[in-house]
Amino acid sequence: MADRWDESVYGQDEEAEEEEFEPSREQLVFLIDAGPGMLEPCDLRRRRPQTMAADATDEGQAGEDEADDEFAGLTWLGAAVHAAEAMLRRKVINCTKDQAAVVLYNTRECDAATEDSCQYPHSCRLLGMGPPSADGIATLEGFNVDTFEKRYGSSDGSDGKAAVALKSALWQAVDMTEARKAGKTRVLRRLMVFTRDAEPMRRYSRGVDPSPEWKRIEGHLATLRQASAVLELYPMLGPNDDKFDLTPFWRPLLLQLRGASSADVDEAVGEQEQLGYVGDLMRFVRTKAHQRRAVASLVWQLAPPGGGGGGLEGGLGVGVRLYNMLQEQKKPAKKWVHGLNNAQVEPQTAMFDISTGAQVGAGELRQFYPHGKDMSGSRLIYFNREELQRMRGTGQPGMVLLGFKPLSALKEYHQLRSCQFLYPELLDGYGGQMVPPGFNLITLPFSDDLRQPERNQEFTGAHRAAPGDEGVAAAEELVAAMQMPDFFPGELRNPVLQRYYEVLEAKALYEEPPPVEEAQDDTQPWWSEGEALPGGEESGDSRTYSDIISKFKEATRLGDDEAAKAPKRKAVAPALADTLAALDVEGRAARGELPTLRVDDLKAWLRSQGKPISGNKAELVARINNALGL
Repeated sequence: MADRWDESVYGQDEEAEEEEFEPSREQLVFLIDAGPGMLEPCDLRRRRPQTMAADATDEGQAGEDEADDEFAGLTWLGAAVHAAEAMLRRKVINCTKDQAAVVLYNTRECDAATEDSCQYPHSCRLLGMGPPSADGIATLEGFNVDTFEKRYGSSDGSDGKAAVALKSALWQAVDMTEARKAGKTRVLRRLMVFTRDAEPMRRYSRGVDPSPEWKRIEGHLATLRQASAVLELYPMLGPNDDKFDLTPFWRPLLLQLRGASSADVDEAVGEQEQLGYVGDLMRFVRTKAHQRRAVASLVWQLAPPGGGGGGLEGGLGVGVRLYNMLQEQKKPAKKWVHGLNNAQVEPQTAMFDISTGAQVGAGELRQFYPHGKDMSGSRLIYFNREELQRMRGTGQPGMVLLGFKPLSALKEYHQLRSCQFLYPELLDGYGGQMVPPGFNLITLPFSDDLRQPERNQEFTGAHRAAPGDEGVAAAEELVAAMQMPDFFPGELRNPVLQRYYEVLEAKALYEEPPPVEEAQDDTQPWWSEGEALPGGEESGDSRTYSDIISKFKEATRLGDDEAAKAPKRKAVAPALADTLAALDVEGRAARGELPTLRVDDLKAWLRSQGKPISGNKAELVARINNALGL
């Protein structure tokens, strides 16, 4: 602000800036069309959904997708319910505070006993609004199209029934999300519509006059727009279906909900954010994306106090947060629950006076340290808990800006571990940093950690032959062939965690855990030595990995004495082999007679097979049975 009088702003009311918050929880409503077209067998081997408008479609992004095996044998209605079930399975682990509901519209019957008492005609509530639970997942998992046909049935949409059904579905969404009462609540309301009908109703009845059904739908859309609700449309189309035309109905509905007009420049951009594909939705669910959580919050000191000058005598610091870009996933900590009602139990520790029995508060507790060698004659120095915490720390946690160096000074091998991301503390507040959104924080080694063992004679020996040009070229070619540019460590699955969540999910759904399957090691090379190099067909290069390895060995003369220098495995002593054969461990295991053997005999057999030998006799027997597949 300029330090002078400005008469133009005198008398104007200051507009209070509304403080915006990120939504802390989400209300998700699945609106699934149950019309006759949704009862046909589904086939997701199709291209991504395309609209009739060329400006809203990116033909370059359209590509043939592989069929999802999990949708095999399902109808379009069953596939939509299965997608809702998968979303709830993800939220029951990651987003327990969120709420979800599933509504089927275009049904012949409604939830009420009679048609006269039905509040939402031609629609039924498959799952009411509530937090994700095992019962809700079991309800969606047990959904059957035949049972649906007997209880509710599918409406043909004639005589304006399709318009009434869609109006009822939006009405239910308004009531379940409490959109009319929406104020400054930190709730994100999302509506996900699954349908095959591009025009469920006509917007105009006579000429350009809006129909009464469209006016009623506009009223519900206005309520949802005031509550900042978001609608996502998922067209359920197969490979032989035509393009989904948004022009007659769905595009005006999406524009109405966004509060935009048909002349908006960003119409295509906003529309693509509201269009989705079921295959992409399932891939997003399978990634099990976690919410962003800060690892630490600290102050970044840009200018030290008293040394900056220019009005920065007090220093300049910026509040920042740290986020891990890659983090190991571990099992969640166990929690204690009550044995009768399963309510979570929080253990608490309290201190009591041994003389009076009164509870002692945290501020009344003190610790002492003797000042001297002899306890009897020493002076006792007392400290409270806060003083001890300040003494043990070296200062406030934070970062200090030392200076700047060119990016060329940073090498790839300088990165000790996975980098972190540094975000400003206030993202949307007044004065918060917007450009750039953050920085990558890379952990660098100390100067003593930068070693070059190839130049150390103690490591390489006194006589080290210099590599020739042919050997260097072969080594560069081998390293180039070993590159994995598309590799991402997050794609490797942990079989222990996979089994843990399988058992946990089965127990939550009151089901039997699935049998233990042999884990697949995804860290093993997926290519063979006889496989051609990637991209060789396009460039005309027919070399294989074995050709590259053989060329490197010939250029560096590594294969001459390789067989002679290779370490040989020691053969099992004949006496030990005869002893193990006499024990007949395999036969005893098949007959269940392993406990009759001595512990030393069991350990001898395990040692010969390269298995661990720790544990008691029961553990050794179980380990032998697992090794034999029994």
